[in-house]
Amino acid sequence: RGPRGLPSPSRSRSRSRSPSPKKSSKSTKSNKKKASKKARSPSASRSRSSDRSGDKRSRSQESDRSDRSASRSASPSVSRSRSASRQGSVSDGSVEPEYDVEITIEDKVHIQEDEVTDLVARVTLARSTLESLRIHNTRFTEPELTQLSESIGKLERLRHLSISKAHLQDSGVDILLSYAQNLTSLESLEFSNNGFGQEGFEQVAKLLEDSYSLTSLDLHDNQIDADGINEIVKALHRNQSLTSLNLANTSGNAMELGVTSAQRLSIFLKDSEVLKKLDLAGLFKHPVELSFLWLVAASRNFTLRHLNLSHCAMDNNIAHMVAYALNLNDTLTSLDLSYNNIGDAGATVIMDSLIGNYTLKELDLTGNSVTSESQAAIDDAILNNSTLQVLRFNENSIISDEEFCRKLQKR
Repeated sequence: RGPRGLPSPSRSRSRSRSPSPKKSSKSTKSNKKKASKKARSPSASRSRSSDRSGDKRSRSQESDRSDRSASRSASPSVSRSRSASRQGSVSDGSVEPEYDVEITIEDKVHIQEDEVTDLVARVTLARSTLESLRIHNTRFTEPELTQLSESIGKLERLRHLSISKAHLQDSGVDILLSYAQNLTSLESLEFSNNGFGQEGFEQVAKLLEDSYSLTSLDLHDNQIDADGINEIVKALHRNQSLTSLNLANTSGNAMELGVTSAQRLSIFLKDSEVLKKLDLAGLFKHPVELSFLWLVAASRNFTLRHLNLSHCAMDNNIAHMVAYALNLNDTLTSLDLSYNNIGDAGATVIMDSLIGNYTLKELDLTGNSVTSESQAAIDDAILNNSTLQVLRFNENSIISDEEFCRKLQKR
């Protein structure tokens, strides 16, 4: 040691320059052992891997959330259409409201103001989802009908609209159809039993003329006249989408229609290439009118499948024209001639025409004047026609229903 008890400079320098080799080797070995223990420790590896996987999951969840939010913001109509069938939970924990796809209101003759408000609200909320709206036996005031019609006119996907027995009259039809012009997806329209006349039919004819989507039109039990028939026929000539038309029981006075209206309708049927179903029950009640229909239309139309001419005062002379048409027509599958004035002579020629017809599947002669004198012709038709599936002779003076069914089964 040097003076004052301090270590000598030479020794201190030597110690600092050359550390003990044994100590350094021991420290390095201990460090290696600690590192190997840490590497071998399963808890440490698990904690590190769990941290990494947790980070990955959180990142993936965040990306999924962002994708979902982006898709919702990009296509709101899809989420609304899905919620029409079930409720869906939103990211903030709330529940999406349900939007109607179909709304039906029935037998609300004296509907209350709050019920009208609720109906208008439902229709308004379902602007992008509602496909069917049916209102039956429910009456509205003119302001209520205007409010409802305005909300109906904004529906984007409405396909079926039925307002029946609602006492619309001409003014109500005018209000509804003034907004219905915007319904570009409308496929079927029913305004049956609403008491409207020529003005209402003119408004319907305008809609029919301009529509490219309407396939079914039901106007039965209203009050049509010759001018109304003419307007409908004009629109039918321009329309290329309608496949089903129902004008049953729409003539208030049969003589008002006249032969001219029947001729115009017959000419349309002769030229029609899309109409498949026609219901004219009770429309024509004079045999002369029906003669044009059968001679011109039914024998030369090759698209019509279903024809209803019940309650049309059809006699044996018209029945001969029916038989003539059935010999030529090869597309008609269903024919309703019930509740006319067809006797044995008419029934016999119709049955004879069925032997050479291979398309008619259903024939209804209920409520005519057929007796057992036509039995032989009926039996021949049953035995020799393999296409006919339904033949009705109820409320006629022929054999009993049980014996008639046994003959059909033997065929």
